[in-house]
Amino acid sequence: MSSSKGVMRQVEEKYAMNEIDLIVWSNKIDLLALSNAKGEIALHRLNWQRVWLLPPPVEEARVTALSWRPDGRVLVAAYNNKEVHVVDIEKKIVVHKINTNHSVCFLHWTQESLDNHNRYKEFLRLMKDAESNFQFHSGAASKDSTDVPVENFRNIKIYSHLNFLLIGLSGCEIQVHVFGLFCCGVIDLKAHLPIDSECAILSADITENLRSLVAVLNVKCSDASSLQCLVIDASKLCKKAQDLYNISYKRGTILNTLSSIQRSMVNIIEAHEHIVIQEMQMQIFGYFKDKEPGTLSAQFMELLLYGSHSDELATFLRSELPEKRLKKIGSSIEVSHSNILKQIIYHLRPGIEKLLFELSTMLGLSRLSQVFSDSKISIQEDLVYKCMVTAGACSMKANKVLHILEDSLIKYKAFFRWLTAAAAIVTNERMGNSPFDLNSKEMNFIFEYLVEIDSDTPISEKDELGQYLADKDITLKGDENSKNQWRKFLVENPCLEDFELIMPRFFDNKSLVQVHKLLTESAELIFQNFTDYIQQNFPVSYRYNLCSLEANAIKKLSIIEEPKTQKMLIAFIMPQEEENFLQIVELPHTGEHTDPPKIASIYFNDKEIGKFDLIDLQFYSNEIISLLLEKSDCMHSFYVQLPVENVQNYFNQPPQNIFTVIDKECLKMIENMKSLKFAVSGPRKVSVIVAEDGHRVRIFEMEADDEEDTAMSSNNVSAEEPSGTAKLGTNEFSEEDFNGSNFSDRVDVSGNAADDSDDRINSENGIIDFGDVDVNSLSVLSDFTDIEDLIEKDLSSLDIELERNIAGLAITSCPQSSIMSNINLSFPCEKKDLTSNSSVSMDES
Repeated sequence: MSSSKGVMRQVEEKYAMNEIDLIVWSNKIDLLALSNAKGEIALHRLNWQRVWLLPPPVEEARVTALSWRPDGRVLVAAYNNKEVHVVDIEKKIVVHKINTNHSVCFLHWTQESLDNHNRYKEFLRLMKDAESNFQFHSGAASKDSTDVPVENFRNIKIYSHLNFLLIGLSGCEIQVHVFGLFCCGVIDLKAHLPIDSECAILSADITENLRSLVAVLNVKCSDASSLQCLVIDASKLCKKAQDLYNISYKRGTILNTLSSIQRSMVNIIEAHEHIVIQEMQMQIFGYFKDKEPGTLSAQFMELLLYGSHSDELATFLRSELPEKRLKKIGSSIEVSHSNILKQIIYHLRPGIEKLLFELSTMLGLSRLSQVFSDSKISIQEDLVYKCMVTAGACSMKANKVLHILEDSLIKYKAFFRWLTAAAAIVTNERMGNSPFDLNSKEMNFIFEYLVEIDSDTPISEKDELGQYLADKDITLKGDENSKNQWRKFLVENPCLEDFELIMPRFFDNKSLVQVHKLLTESAELIFQNFTDYIQQNFPVSYRYNLCSLEANAIKKLSIIEEPKTQKMLIAFIMPQEEENFLQIVELPHTGEHTDPPKIASIYFNDKEIGKFDLIDLQFYSNEIISLLLEKSDCMHSFYVQLPVENVQNYFNQPPQNIFTVIDKECLKMIENMKSLKFAVSGPRKVSVIVAEDGHRVRIFEMEADDEEDTAMSSNNVSAEEPSGTAKLGTNEFSEEDFNGSNFSDRVDVSGNAADDSDDRINSENGIIDFGDVDVNSLSVLSDFTDIEDLIEKDLSSLDIELERNIAGLAITSCPQSSIMSNINLSFPCEKKDLTSNSSVSMDES
């Protein structure tokens, strides 16, 4: 019987402040993603150094599922508030949010075989060459990277080959999202089950050849429950993979451009709101609120034309609008106008031009038969034309806002210059220049403004600029259409109004905000036809009834594909009355194979060693299953790497003892740790085990060098440990090792693990910062080293690595500590008073 490759070696043992809920490894980078009881998502390196911490979207939100994109650059998380967030791990930015109608029960990100990547190279080359000729700068993003107001697809690179995000919902539906961004179909599994049944999706996966989707369900009928597997024909995904990739790529670039336009619109609206706030701070409207209508404009007109004023107005100007305050408000309004101008010129208009360019390429692609091979999924030209017309209308509205903005700035400047001079005269202050040096145009602007501010309309809509930036039709109409020669030409030739690329009169009374909304909606409609077509083509090929279930449901389940044999492997824990069984299922996932599934059952009860409980499992690779075991009468946990080839001879056989499938030497002891769950990664050759309390974790290298482990094992055996013989690195265990033991007289040297944050040693004279070091080193250091001597040498200025080296030298230099320095962190040892010489405490940063 073969065993797993390499040697299991502990790398770190740490302590998490909050209880760990979910934990998953990246298969491309040595990164570990976990969620805790507070709903936070943390990203850690192999040495447990935290990269970032992402707070939950709302209070009391908990993470229900986590999954990595196959390239390890993007993480997706599902919350119990029915939201799915796609996170760029490099910038800690939520680049996309998916709202679901039901709670999410699982997430899985899969990709097609890397051998198919070459078919996208030519398309990518053409698109990149075209886009390189058109450059523009997107709007400035929000400074708070964790709270981006709009989706920013520019921050997530489109993958170089096709991949899908599967979202399993409690309503027995599976959503399929291309690149994790665009939904291309929703599979309703209830349609393929009995009418009176209830089901829960446990897991699902798409094969690398994109021909099948395998879903594992817990189906409950009126009389019984069973574990069933549905093999769904996804050949449409395979046949249309090229079309799906091309359309999704263009959809990504278009939505990316729309997100930049949306960001510019948000900035423009915020700048205009700032203008309104500054107007309200003048308190003119509050002063004349209780007066008769027209009193405000009448008194200011009288002051403007004749220089006369009432005592009430003089008191108001003297107390509420001094010269300094007026200048400050006027300057702030001018800056806001300038910000709107820059957003339109440098971001909004170039973004619309970029969108028109992308839409024109969509027109060209829709006419190429070699790009879209099926006319049923080709892009409809009339929808593209409609979107282009809306984009043109949006560009014209932006130009109109520029003209209004110019007039508005002149109006505000003239009004504040006049009001500052008038207030100085009323309050008997001296002015350097002539106070009323205004031309007729400026006088006109002041008249218009005084009439506007005395009307009953809201402050934000008193001027034409405010109406163009409001989500309602425009009521203030200028006479430019009557003087516009182009409009006259269209009126005289009504037949031209039906032409596709001529903007209809429908947009005349629409504001810029309204046209922008129409633009976003019309862009989404372009891809609706393709989404509907894919969604209707997921028929079920086979339905397998794997086993019947009792009252207890399946505890753990893992699924993986064997691409060479075109079969799917499913492993799960089957709860029984007295013990848990391991069930391994091998079934074909293509229509070419009609063989029934093969099932192997394994139990964990040995007469010599005793009875084990299977608490967690996961596929380490398509050749190895990782198992986590424990004994009820023992303080240890046990780890097994079970080769799948060892199980081949036991399919469709009576249940087998685990030690008839593997040797007892394959059982690895995790000392002094009752485990709760674990996560493994075969490509990265690592694993992490979470203790029963949900806080303590141990990280292991699964295929460490044999020479390194042999040397470590010899050192451990050479150390004369009174409490027992060192066993990590060896494969032999005695019967008493597995039986219950009382460890009340022992100290778990690695039990007090360090927290996520930096740890410090406090003393009377100062603090030495040791960074993220293990508590064991600190305890031994306090036993054999005078902390005060180290402080007097001013070691706090050294970096963390140098401090660790000095601590190691201090330990090995003492004869009494020679034994302790060689003891493996997972070995039990006799309890000693390690804090008698100095005061050691943990100070969390």
